Amino acid sequence: MRSILLLTTCLALSLAAIGSTVTDDSARAKTIASKVHCDCGCADILAECSHVQCPRRSALKQEIATAVRTGINDDQILNELAARHGSTILAVPAFQGFNSLLWIVPVATFGLAIAIAVVMWIRRKTPAKQ
Repeated sequence: MRSILLLTTCLALSLAAIGSTVTDDSARAKTIASKVHCDCGCADILAECSHVQCPRRSALKQEIATAVRTGINDDQILNELAARHGSTILAVPAFQGFNSLLWIVPVATFGLAIAIAVVMWIRRKTPAKQ
């Protein structure tokens, strides 16, 4: 009787572990799909593609799910997708090469605008010498 109870408990724990792994993988796949554009031409995020019968959505999601099951990390999966389908598939461009300008230019422009505003404010507050 004890061995049957022990065997049943081990089986239940094993099934629970398998179920949680599948859930974790599908959650990871959904997270990655939210970082990628659908390449059918709609320019929607893959996880939210609005086409009813999108020809590319299921293939891309399957590609992501297969990559997740292989055990590689999210960044590697995104890099592989960008290598296969072009860097425009990424919702957020990678910070490397020419794409780094997409990150640097807006920050530098904002910083320059703040500096100009501060200088103008200081000049306005200081009395003019005659």
